[in-house]
Amino acid sequence: MSASGKSIVELERSAFKGKSIPFLTFLLGLVLSFIICLWSKSQVEQSNQIKFQLIAEEVLGDIEANINRYSHVLYGARGLFIASEYVSRVEWHDFVQSRDLEKEFPGMKGLGFAKNVSRIGLEQYLADMQSNENPQFKIKTAGHKKDLFIITYVEPEAINKEALGYDLGSDFVRRSAAEWAAKNRSFALTKRIKLIQDTEGNAAILYLLPIYSSQWSRNRSERLENEKIFGWIYAPIIIKNLLSTVNTKLRDRVEFKLYDGADLTKSNILFQSDSFQSNISSFDNSKFESVYTIKAGGQEWGIKFIPGSNLFTTQDQNLPWIVFLIGTIFSALVSIIIFSQRVAQIRAVKLAKTMTHDLRITTTALEKANQQSRDAMKVKSEFLANMSHEIRTPLTSIIGFGENLKFDALSNEERGRAVHSIIQNGRHLLNIINDILDFSKIEAGKVSIDKVEIDLAELMTEVASSFKVKSSEKGLNFQVEFTHPLPATINSDPTRLKQILYNLVGNSIKFTQKGAVTIKVKCDWEAEILYFSVCDTGIGLTEEQRNKLFNSFVQADSSTTRVFGGTGLGLVISSQLAEKLGGKITVESVYGIGSVFAVNIKAGDLSNVLPMDKDKKADLSVSSESTQKEVTKILVNAHVLVVEDGPDNQLLLQYLLKKLGAEVTVVGNGAEALGAVEDREFDLILMDMQMPVLDGYGAVKELRARGYEGKILALTANTAPEDQASCLQVGCNDYLGKPFERAAFIEKITNLHEV
Repeated sequence: MSASGKSIVELERSAFKGKSIPFLTFLLGLVLSFIICLWSKSQVEQSNQIKFQLIAEEVLGDIEANINRYSHVLYGARGLFIASEYVSRVEWHDFVQSRDLEKEFPGMKGLGFAKNVSRIGLEQYLADMQSNENPQFKIKTAGHKKDLFIITYVEPEAINKEALGYDLGSDFVRRSAAEWAAKNRSFALTKRIKLIQDTEGNAAILYLLPIYSSQWSRNRSERLENEKIFGWIYAPIIIKNLLSTVNTKLRDRVEFKLYDGADLTKSNILFQSDSFQSNISSFDNSKFESVYTIKAGGQEWGIKFIPGSNLFTTQDQNLPWIVFLIGTIFSALVSIIIFSQRVAQIRAVKLAKTMTHDLRITTTALEKANQQSRDAMKVKSEFLANMSHEIRTPLTSIIGFGENLKFDALSNEERGRAVHSIIQNGRHLLNIINDILDFSKIEAGKVSIDKVEIDLAELMTEVASSFKVKSSEKGLNFQVEFTHPLPATINSDPTRLKQILYNLVGNSIKFTQKGAVTIKVKCDWEAEILYFSVCDTGIGLTEEQRNKLFNSFVQADSSTTRVFGGTGLGLVISSQLAEKLGGKITVESVYGIGSVFAVNIKAGDLSNVLPMDKDKKADLSVSSESTQKEVTKILVNAHVLVVEDGPDNQLLLQYLLKKLGAEVTVVGNGAEALGAVEDREFDLILMDMQMPVLDGYGAVKELRARGYEGKILALTANTAPEDQASCLQVGCNDYLGKPFERAAFIEKITNLHEV
């Protein structure tokens, strides 16, 4: 065996030895991702538990404060009896009317006085009441207790007539609470009762506060011995209304049940918040349930809390699985890379073996291969030269007009044209960069399609209005034609569909000097396919130009590039996006006459979709030109910290923030930001995420760890969705990609400042 033969065999053995490495790498990454997922889940649950406990205790305190607050009006009423030897029915009426009970104490049906009357003096008491206060007064009692607790006055009397004259002592629950209040010299609460004046049967309680009568003595112990119970100030309370203010403050954060006593059984329920039963099945009760006891007025109430529907965010619950998904994707990518390397190595070995067995390749084949290589290099060289031209052309305008603004004394009109040119050329550069990035993503197979319901008429209005001004400037007749019936809605990716239509319509307007550009829309309902045709009266295409129209890096010909500009990527991107939407792009053209570019896509399930109103049209009155709104000083008295290492960006951000009325402090990296926050308080921090010394990710983590609770807006040129997620994960409140426009910047600042 020759030396070359031995080396090929050795390469083959080496390539096949590591074939299990990609699988093992993926398995290890999967295990690590799952472990991190479990840890993240435990952290989220721990954080949620603390959050739930704090809110539950806050609500508990609110309930206890409400219970005690209602007793204050009873103490005020008792003062009326202490200050006067006798309180008449009229005086009691005037006192109660001076308070707005329903507003101050929701659920309080009234305020009354129950007198302690011995059975021996019952007849005299009745005679006095009928002669002096109320001729219609009657006593309602049962049993044979030696003393009766008769409701003598109660206001408002109109809604409490049934209670007037009722003997509280004839009911065991009411008597027990009254005697407890008298014995303990404090307000008392009854257990759950049904008010005789309440026809709806609501669960209710009574507040009872004792009033004593005694001869005056300087000796307190002697005075207490001579005291006798004169009666009770009492207030009937509907429990659900007592807790109504608490329920309003909850706002779906926690739900609770209130029980009569420590026994938390169904029969003892006093009150249940509206969504308690629907939310109880949504959580693990062993982890998210708190039970407390409330003691007040001689009663003991149990209260059980569970989380409300809006206490925990979906993002919190899904975070562990997002971490697991990211870890799985990363592991898969690493495994794919390793696998690709192994496959490439195996292919190289097989290719080497094939080449060693076939050394009789013809000169024609070699020349053809060389020519193809030279053609490919030429195409790429032309593309790079074209890209250089496309980038340098707007840069020339940007630099040139910038120098004019710096060195020359320009009129207001000249300054306006210069600024407009700089902005427009900057946006043109951004579009070129976006085209290159989109093409790169498509080539790498990383473009995702997100299908949602789309209003077809609104979509076409948005697309058409974007080109209204440009077509008018060129004097073109621009219109949209609907061929009915059309579906009112379709299911597709609106961003990618608009990207395709923007490219096709933009090309037609660019290559049409006179005549018309028309967008035609029709639908094949049975096949569920939507067709868009962009027709123009432009320069048209030859057959040769059509054949290479969808090749990467290629325009119709080099002269087209020189006259009209462009990267040659737009139609390639649009064609591949159309395929991802379930369709394709076709072209018909006559050189010198015009072209028709047609794209069809899958419209989704149309079986339950209504047809569009035949009178509906794409509204071309909407202009796509953005208008600059007047900058309002929304940050007056606000102090903003700018953390940015680029001097020019520092100046720009400082200028914009001062225009909004803010006081601005600027630092150059994350370490300096930590020192600045220690020295004074900031209402808002603008944080660049890529900086020397300490980057934005590390700085935000440290700020949150030190307890900084202010708003943080992330600023970064990394605009992928995963970059945005990373910024939010470390503690930023929102995200803004570079470069940004002033309107977007002000909108972000306004939203953060108003939260």
